[in-house]
Order: sequence, then C-alpha cells, then structure tokens
Amino acid sequence: MEEGYLKVHTFIADNLAPVAGAKVIIHCECGKMAGELHTDENGMSETLTLPASNDFDNLKRYNVTVSHGGKFREVKVHGVTIFAGITSTLPVQMHPRSSADEMAEEISIPHERGVDLRETKSSKAMALFIAASMFRRW
Repeated sequence: MEEGYLKVHTFIADNLAPVAGAKVIIHCECGKMAGELHTDENGMSETLTLPASNDFDNLKRYNVTVSHGGKFREVKVHGVTIFAGITSTLPVQMHPRSSADEMAEEISIPHERGVDLRETKSSKAMALFIAASMFRRW
C-alpha cells in the first residue's frame, strides 16, 4: 500500500492569526478513525501518514474534523484526497463560536477535478480549491 501525508493548518481572519491547540480527527470514508493530530503555536499540526493512491479510479479520501474546546466552531471537511508520496496541507479557517448550540461548519469536497475557487475567501471555497485542484506541497 502506498502512503501519503497530511498536515492541517488552522487560522482565523484570512490567515491573520494561527489557532493553536486545535484537535484534528481524521476518519477514512469507511468511518474508521485514521488518526488524531493537534496544532502547535503556529496553527500547524504534526504530519500524519495515511494510505494513499495516485490512481484516479481508486483515490483515498478522508473526513477531517477540527475542533477547539468550544472557543471556535467545529469544522468538518469531507472528501479530503491524499495522494501517494505527497505531503498535503489542509488549510482550515476557524470561526469564533457565538453560542453554545451553534452548528459545525460542514464542507464537502466534490470528486470532480478542475474546480477553481481561488477568488473566493470562505473556508469552504479554500478547502474545495485545495482538494479539487491540488494540495499545496510543503
């Protein structure tokens, strides 16, 4: 089985400030937990090694949940593709929680290629662009 790598970068205010101490949970599409990460003072997680593929008919996709103990809204990103031999960094913009019962932000990445949303500034658009076009390579 080939391997790929995932890092998560959490921030607020269009990358103005990092979010330290965020908890990142990764599940494969089958629902099995694949790993847990935490972000450092720079908002960057450690690197997680995951099963991966470069075969477009058999890509490995994961669901990523980022939370921060009630201070920020939880963000769930569905369909994050990990490619073999590549370290991918998933940028996640966090939003302050305004009430205790506020729902998580849900982001679903389409499986089609060619989506280009570089001009849009929302965290959903960022996740869609990064995953659909290609992850930044660090």
